[in-house]
Amino acid sequence: MKWTGTQGGADDAVVYVSQDVSLYTDHYFVCNAGEVDIEVTIDGQNYIRHPVETRVNNGTASTVTANDVAVASGEIGRIQGRFAKFRVLQKGGTASNAYGASY
Repeated sequence: MKWTGTQGGADDAVVYVSQDVSLYTDHYFVCNAGEVDIEVTIDGQNYIRHPVETRVNNGTASTVTANDVAVASGEIGRIQGRFAKFRVLQKGGTASNAYGASY
């Protein structure tokens, strides 16, 4: 499932909210402007920003973190797991946008 977000306008503005992604286990996020936060939900209503593990690749190194699910411009983020939905929020005041896919 491929998706494209809309440009956010302020901190925590919604860039994208997924449909049901419970059939997919790999979720990729590409930020092409600003920086975005990724949140997931297992019940479809209550979102959290800190899934167990996130992998962010900025083109030179791949980092695994358990606490930060932010993807900056030029980075690819990956979250593995089964979730009901995810959403992408603008992080900070710089207008941001993102796109990605779930497999």
